[in-house]
Amino acid sequence: MKRFLLALSALLVLVASCNLFHPVEPDVPDNPDNPSGPTPGGEEPEVPEPEISVEYEATDSLRIGNADFPYWAYDTTGIYGAIVSNTLLRKCRNNNENLGAAMVKESGSKTPTWGYWNYIVTYSSTDGSGNEVTLSERIVFPAGFSFSHSPRGIVLVSHPTIGANRESPTIDKDFLIGLSSLDYVTVFPDLMGFGVSQERIHPYMCQELTARQSIDGAIAAIRFLEDRGIELNADGGLINAGYSQGGASALAIHKYIETVSTEKEREFLGLKASYCGGGPYDLVATWEAYREQTSLSFPCALPMTVLAFKEGYPLEMKDIDPYDCLCPALKESDFLSRIQSKNFSVSLLNAHLKLDVGSTRMDAVLSQEMLDTESELHATIKGLLERNNLASGWAPEKPVYLYHEKKDEIVPYVNYTKALEGLSKGNVSTISVMLSGGSHIGGGGVFYLQLMDLL
Repeated sequence: MKRFLLALSALLVLVASCNLFHPVEPDVPDNPDNPSGPTPGGEEPEVPEPEISVEYEATDSLRIGNADFPYWAYDTTGIYGAIVSNTLLRKCRNNNENLGAAMVKESGSKTPTWGYWNYIVTYSSTDGSGNEVTLSERIVFPAGFSFSHSPRGIVLVSHPTIGANRESPTIDKDFLIGLSSLDYVTVFPDLMGFGVSQERIHPYMCQELTARQSIDGAIAAIRFLEDRGIELNADGGLINAGYSQGGASALAIHKYIETVSTEKEREFLGLKASYCGGGPYDLVATWEAYREQTSLSFPCALPMTVLAFKEGYPLEMKDIDPYDCLCPALKESDFLSRIQSKNFSVSLLNAHLKLDVGSTRMDAVLSQEMLDTESELHATIKGLLERNNLASGWAPEKPVYLYHEKKDEIVPYVNYTKALEGLSKGNVSTISVMLSGGSHIGGGGVFYLQLMDLL
């Protein structure tokens, strides 16, 4: 359990309008959505078949003998021991027995071998200007050797905020791989800026672009399984999940599928539900809450956001240098180059920023022009923050489950209340809390344990 929680602690941090995913004229270059539109005859275009290639392939990368489950699922020590003992452990054991019985029946062996197929796949998507970009993702699913098996469905997992490329899902092999022990195909997109696209700017908080790239990853994963003759269970579909930045990404994916995707794409993906934890769903409310704080726990979110907007909204940011939004000290230290190097974790980026600026107050990190509510720069950035509001302006059709720690020091709790209220006309509810750890990172551990129990 300790190893799992340490991995979560390193990853579960923040990167973190009504008109998000709004209609855009076809000739606008920063629109990544289906540039072809309906066919001349009025028919919807076919679901695209993305270019995919297997970069790396390994069997049984996480050895599970005799249908057993990961060691941390049985670890009753540490802060989450009671949760594992009373809920997850019971479910794992029951699932263990069911899978084991199925394997024995299908393989004819009393001791069938159980393991994982673990692939790193590249696929094509689009960037903020609508140009093709090659991205990467990890696909993990359970496999019994010498017998056929149909996994229960696909879990698309959006990663939390990461800063170093070594933390990307295609490199970090322990990244929530345990979800596959519940008999799901688990898909972990790197997103642009990590993995094979490391040299690109990561579209942090550019929700529409993130959603499109993640959905292309899900489509690629389904095509990948089809090419290998792997069929999902008849009741299988797409489960969409994420925490922190990943929570916002998951909600953006859900919104995109229901409000932008074609009917054929929606049918192909088969979205069943989304589980969103600790996410920044309302960026304006988040920044306003940051303004009131005497010290930010995640100050590098500010420069990461304005840098990402340069990538995600090239027209709106055409004449804006991201350093125009930041204090002189960050320009002198060339702080954005550190972000773009992908050599520093977000913890290190936060430490460097504090040393450069001497403070983590919002008004110390941002430039005076950016803080001036009457300036054109402020209006542009605020407009982009509003454009990425996920907490209102639509009503989820498929279930959306939200989770948030009340004392979250990184992603203000107001994001949770705004989303519950703003989406109340749709299918949205809350995940009951097993244990309130109080912190953002602690909440991440609780969220994923609850997710495994719910699945």
